[in-house]
Amino acid sequence: MYLTPDNYTPTLLHSLDDKLLTYSYLEIFTSSYLPYKRLGEIDPLASPILAPSYIFDKFPSVRLCAGTGDPLHDDVWRFFDKLIHHDCDVKYTVYFHMPHAFLLLDYPGGLPEAKKCVSECSSDLLDLIYTCNKKKSYAKIP
Repeated sequence: MYLTPDNYTPTLLHSLDDKLLTYSYLEIFTSSYLPYKRLGEIDPLASPILAPSYIFDKFPSVRLCAGTGDPLHDDVWRFFDKLIHHDCDVKYTVYFHMPHAFLLLDYPGGLPEAKKCVSECSSDLLDLIYTCNKKKSYAKIP
């Protein structure tokens, strides 16, 4: 995630009226997390999209989800694209018109999309655990 004019993304505009992740909060979080702002443009620990190729070659399976109303939506697309470019096992689910952190809205009377996302994330997690255990069960023991 970059908060520089050089790295503007269209969905960053959502932060101007987002109730949970405003542009001011993005700046506060970035300055709290990074000792100096430019670190987010060079350090893979600050932004995993900056990791070298050999790191991506060892990535585990990845499951991503984001709402189109999330100020970070374009950043998730960039990360997804990088994972695909490196032949990672990746799945990205997009929830239309959902804001940042919409999963928090999965409660009685909350957003139906949040409930759907929690259910789909749970299924994905179970599939990943099953796949991992299945691979381990076929390991040869010397």
